[in-house]
Amino acid sequence: MNEPTLVILAAGIGSRYGGLKQMEPVGPGDQTLIDYSVYDAGLAGFRRIVVVVKPEILDDFQSRLSSRWPKRFQVSHAIQELGQLPPGTSPFPSRKKPWGTAHALLAAAPHLQGPFASINADDFYGREAFQQLHSFLREVPPESLDFAMVGFRLSETLSGHGTVARGLCQTGQGGFLRSVREITTIEPHDGGARYLDEEGRHHRLSGRELVSLNCWGFTTGLLPCLSAQFSEFLNRIRDSGDEAGAEFYLPEAVNHLLASKQARVKVLESSQRWLGVTHRADLESVRRGISQRIERKEYPEKLWDHSP
Repeated sequence: MNEPTLVILAAGIGSRYGGLKQMEPVGPGDQTLIDYSVYDAGLAGFRRIVVVVKPEILDDFQSRLSSRWPKRFQVSHAIQELGQLPPGTSPFPSRKKPWGTAHALLAAAPHLQGPFASINADDFYGREAFQQLHSFLREVPPESLDFAMVGFRLSETLSGHGTVARGLCQTGQGGFLRSVREITTIEPHDGGARYLDEEGRHHRLSGRELVSLNCWGFTTGLLPCLSAQFSEFLNRIRDSGDEAGAEFYLPEAVNHLLASKQARVKVLESSQRWLGVTHRADLESVRRGISQRIERKEYPEKLWDHSP
C-alpha cells in the first residue's frame, strides 16, 4: 500500500498581496493557512510533508511553523531558486524570480519516492479535499500517469477584493479532466464572474464552472514529464524574449499531458468553500472564516494541542 506525501508550495512572493501571505497568522494561536492544511492532512492520514520555500525564508519558516508541528509528521524542506535549471542551460539575466508552480514541484522531486499530493500554501481547501486525495493516492500504481485533481465550484473561490487566478476546467466522460486553462483575471460580476482576455475583452462566467486551485494528486511518473516540459518552456521563452514575466504553471503542464494523451486526471469534486489570501484585504475574511469554523467545533482553538 502506498503512503502518500503532502507537498506544500510555499515559495511564492505574493505580488498581488504585497508580502509573504503564506506566513500570515489567521488563527487564534497565530496559526497560518498552512497549519490548517497540515492539520486536515494529518486527519486524512498524511504523515510525510515536503514544504517548498525560498532560501531567504527557510529559517523563519522552520522557527515559526514546521518546528511546532507534531513529531509524527516527517517534514522536509525543499528550496526553490531561480538558478535551478536543466544541466547545460545558461542563465536568464533579466529574470528576478523562480519559474512558477511547476518549477516548485521539480524542486521537491529529490524528496519524493512515491505518490504525493500538491497544494498551495495560501489556500484553505477543507478536510474533504485531503481525504479524497489520500484515498486516491493509496490505490494508484506507483509509476502510473493516472492523476487526480480536487475541483471546486468557481463561485466558492472568488475574492471580493480583486481578481484571482484559477484553472478553468473542462471534464469529460467518467469524471476525467479534459483540459485546464489558467486564467489570472477572474473577478465576481453580476451574480457570476468574468475575466479579461489578452485583448482586453471581458468574458462572462456563470460561477458554476469547476476550477482548479492547485490541489492535485500525482505519482512520481509526473516528474520526468515536468522536466522535459521545463526544458521546452525555457527554450521557448529564450526565443520569444519573455524571460522576465513567463511562468511555468502546473495547470498548463498538466494540460499539455492531457492534450498529448500521456496522462489521465480524475476529478474529485469538493463541496467546501474556499478560503484564501490573494489580496491583503482578503485577510480579514479568512480570519473570520477560520473563527466561524472554530465556533462550529470543526477545529480546536489551540490547534496543535489537539494534533491528528
